[in-house]
Amino acid sequence: PEARKRGLEQAERTFKDIPEHATLRTSHRIRLAQASYWLGKPAEGRKQFDDLIRESLNAWMTVGQVASALREVGAVSEAREMLE
Repeated sequence: PEARKRGLEQAERTFKDIPEHATLRTSHRIRLAQASYWLGKPAEGRKQFDDLIRESLNAWMTVGQVASALREVGAVSEAREMLE
């Protein structure tokens, strides 16, 4: 568990260090939010997801990608609610 946590913390730092133009990519932002969930920071991860959806103007594709990512981190009820 400790090695997994260190790996996730490294992933979080890496995603946060990506240059500004690259952080606008949906896939990078989704992975950063997932890392936050897995590190025990669900409020931070959810804020990142919500920001991404808001900035995409609720584009159906982005909402679907975020819902899928929420399922992957175990937030199944949130994902279902989002898709409904």
